Amino acid sequence: MSKRVSLIDPILYQSTYVNKAPIINFWKRLNIFDIIFNIILPLSVIVFVLFVLKDRYSTKKRLRLNKTYSKN
Repeated sequence: MSKRVSLIDPILYQSTYVNKAPIINFWKRLNIFDIIFNIILPLSVIVFVLFVLKDRYSTKKRLRLNKTYSKN
């Protein structure tokens, strides 16, 4: 009879699906390319997009204010 393998909650059912490799393997496999492509690059893209959106918002706000003051 085969062991029960749970994809939902492997710790609850104590299945063989759990990878019991020590956490040390994480530090051994970590390299500079993983850090660049998975952490630094996405964060820099997000920050760049936020600055672009902030600039667009401030430009529209400035134009809207100038338009209201020019009417007076």
